[in-house]
Amino acid sequence: VVVVAVVLVLTLGSKSGNSPTAQQSATASASGTPTTGDLLLKQYQVGDCLTGANLNLNQNTPWPHVSKAVACSKAHLAEVTYANMNFFAKGSSYPGTSTVTDEARAACDSAFQSYVGISYSQSEYTWTDVVPSAVTWPGGDRALHCIAYHATTSQPAGVTLYGSIRGTKK
Repeated sequence: VVVVAVVLVLTLGSKSGNSPTAQQSATASASGTPTTGDLLLKQYQVGDCLTGANLNLNQNTPWPHVSKAVACSKAHLAEVTYANMNFFAKGSSYPGTSTVTDEARAACDSAFQSYVGISYSQSEYTWTDVVPSAVTWPGGDRALHCIAYHATTSQPAGVTLYGSIRGTKK
């Protein structure tokens, strides 16, 4: 019992970092329940529903350092369809923006279809990716995150959603 308690404390402590914002973050349960609270990008899990004006969806701006995750039944703008902190190979030189973009696009399209249940080209939803850049690569950034949302002509940065898009086939 003591060993289990120590492992849990060490695991939760390593996930939450040292900042007050990260310490307030909730972690997912063992059942895969989406997380809620203030999350760092590295804490995202498939199924997390995100909200907040700082997401800057449909804009060419850096992804926010911290974003807010809520239960998918609550108002949100986006949903994580893929999360992998080690998607790109470690120990290699930066392959270039085109290669990173092409590999991310293929992975996000595949993840989107698996998650939503319909191909991206047939869906009413869209997605964005968060990928390493030439600036973040030397520091070890090899992550890929795919974030789906519902963009419209009048609301290109996303329509508020009130339920998960998982398996909707829309």
